[in-house]
Amino acid sequence: MTWLLRLPLGAHLTHSDNLPTVTDSNQFSDPATAHEAARAELIDLEAIHRDLEDVEAALARLDAGTYWTDEVTGDLLDEHRLSTHPLVRRNPVPEAPQ
Repeated sequence: MTWLLRLPLGAHLTHSDNLPTVTDSNQFSDPATAHEAARAELIDLEAIHRDLEDVEAALARLDAGTYWTDEVTGDLLDEHRLSTHPLVRRNPVPEAPQ
């Protein structure tokens, strides 16, 4: 995290194409434009926090031996669905016939 100390004054850590980048807000002549550009490029910390919570829940389920089961019904999770979405907790709910 020492690289954070080396960011230029007025620079913002941003997220673009899944790679962290730095945007220098001094590159804009209008402060309002710089502020809007920085807001548009900020890392979505809430989404990262939700992802981390999902990973922690999956690890807890793995420790408890319930990783492969639906959290509500207890049925086995669809193997293909689990392999493509390893944080999934439920099988899809079947639609009611009309």
